[in-house]
This record gives sequence, structure tokens and C-alpha cells, in this order.
Amino acid sequence: MKKGGFTLLELLIATAISTLLLLLLYEIYGQVAKSFFDIKQKQNFNQFLKISQGLRLQLDHISSQQVNYNGRNIFFFYWKDGLLAFLTDFGPGGQNLVMYKEKRDQLLYSEIPYTGQRLPENPWEILENFPEKPVYKLGKVKLSLIETYNEEKEEISEWIPGQSLEEMGQLMIKISSGRYTRLLPLDFSLITPKP
Repeated sequence: MKKGGFTLLELLIATAISTLLLLLLYEIYGQVAKSFFDIKQKQNFNQFLKISQGLRLQLDHISSQQVNYNGRNIFFFYWKDGLLAFLTDFGPGGQNLVMYKEKRDQLLYSEIPYTGQRLPENPWEILENFPEKPVYKLGKVKLSLIETYNEEKEEISEWIPGQSLEEMGQLMIKISSGRYTRLLPLDFSLITPKP
């Protein structure tokens, strides 16, 4: 007559098989999680690289044309309250006013054709005239303006048009996202203002 239970040997074998299956599942889960993390990191890096490279190209083609800013015709480069704005010759269709604005832990981007219009004290306000604002979210990216003077680096809180270029040290835009950082040097010495 057979009893309806498991022997100790059967119980040990079942436990060993269950443990092996759990270890196998844990290993598979770890590899999937690592692959997902690697893909996400690569996507983040690719996005950061595209944004920083686009900004680099725009800065390399910064326009020396004078613009009407606040009633004065001057070379236009603006940095204040998390807003970077300048005129660039890079891109199709001639000159463009490009603006990068930090807002609620996001970097916003706008690009509009520059047709000689007067720019307001806060250039971002120019977008109020557009029925559908051309503003795009670039993600969690931070910008800062850095001045290097005698090997010292200092973050600048504002740089508005009209300041003397000769009095400034070497300027750089610092762009960062997570653990990625890139410094983009600005060389205004090559710019000769065009009327």
C-alpha cells in the first residue's frame, strides 16, 4: 500500500530543480535589464551628442550682422535667466534667430528666420507674435556661460548685447545632460560687425 506523500529524496530533487530555474530566470532578467540600461544610456548619449553638435554648428556660424536690439544696432549674443539667444548663418534660408531656454528642468529650443525685425529686451517674447509657437523640447539638458580669465573659470549669470567684446575673457558654453558634459568655446575676436 502506497502512502500519498513525497519522500525526502523527491522533495530535495524538486527543491534543487526550482532553485536552478530561479537562478536561470534571475540571470536572464539581469541580462535583459543590463541590455535595456545600455540601450537607454546609448540613446541618452546620442541625443546629447546631436543637441551639442547642433549648437556647436550654430555657434561656428554666428552672424556678425548688427541687429536692432532695444533701439540700438549691435552685435547680438544674449545670455540671461537661462535663455541663450543669438543670430546664426547656419541652416537653410539665410539668417536665423536661435534661442535655447531652460524651463522647469527642460531645455526648450526655438528657431525663427531673422528678417531685420527689432528684438525685444527679452528675445523669447518675440514668439508671442506667432500663432503656433515654434518651440521644441530637447529634454533634460542644462546650459551655462563660462568665462575663462587667467586660467580661472567662472560661471556668468548674464551677458546682454552691447557689452564690450574686448573686455571679456575666453567665453564657453557648457552643455550638460546627466553625466555628459561638453564645453563649446566662443571666439568673438573673429567677428567683424557688418552694418
